[in-house]
Amino acid sequence: MKVQYFGDVSDYRKYALLRAFARVGLKIGVCWVMTESDERSDGQFRRYIEKPNKWRQYDPELFDFLETVQENPAKGFKQFEVTELLPSALYFNALTPDGKSERQVWHRNAMAALAGAELVFFDPDNGFEVSSRAKGRKYSSKFTFFDEVADHYREGRSVLVYQHFPRKPRAEFIKELAGEMRRHLSEADVWAFETAHVVFMLGAQPNHRHATTEAAGRVEARLVPDFFRDAKRTAFSAASIEKQIAAIEADLF
Repeated sequence: MKVQYFGDVSDYRKYALLRAFARVGLKIGVCWVMTESDERSDGQFRRYIEKPNKWRQYDPELFDFLETVQENPAKGFKQFEVTELLPSALYFNALTPDGKSERQVWHRNAMAALAGAELVFFDPDNGFEVSSRAKGRKYSSKFTFFDEVADHYREGRSVLVYQHFPRKPRAEFIKELAGEMRRHLSEADVWAFETAHVVFMLGAQPNHRHATTEAAGRVEARLVPDFFRDAKRTAFSAASIEKQIAAIEADLF
């Protein structure tokens, strides 16, 4: 996450999604996966704010706040953390290092800072780790690593990760990523919330299933297909599958 992009249309979508989870009672933690600003202008998709008749309807309170910060994203970022747009949320905003040992310290600090959260959102520049940017390599700070996400999950936290689409078929990519999440997150229900350029991947704890399903249903009902392109469960936990089978059997017999 780079502060220079704070308040763009991807931010509008990500915070609206987090607010959907907060509304069903989940305490949100935000791990910004912060990196230094680089003064580039790519990725700053801000023209949505000039079209309130189209965009404000999806989350008026959030839109109104983001409208006020367009001229000073850095100030807006600081203000966001002290608003109640995400009620009682926890934040970890330390810069993310490239060095392997430094990254380990950073991760331990993030684990401690977000200890009270029920759902932790990771906001890396690019998304999940790739083989060309192993932990410790230059620019590895732009990625979230599966072992870090899994540590939060093992502490009972559901996890949500911002992910740019690579240049490959999107349905295939989401399926592969969902499978990888299931390998690292035992018994998780995996959801994908798609936009034109990114997907938000959710690994939901079994005991959060009711809340996350309710939140996803609200997103699908109110925000698909115009704000999000799709919201779908891509992988079921074994417990979830057993519950569905039991329901089917009850109907049959």
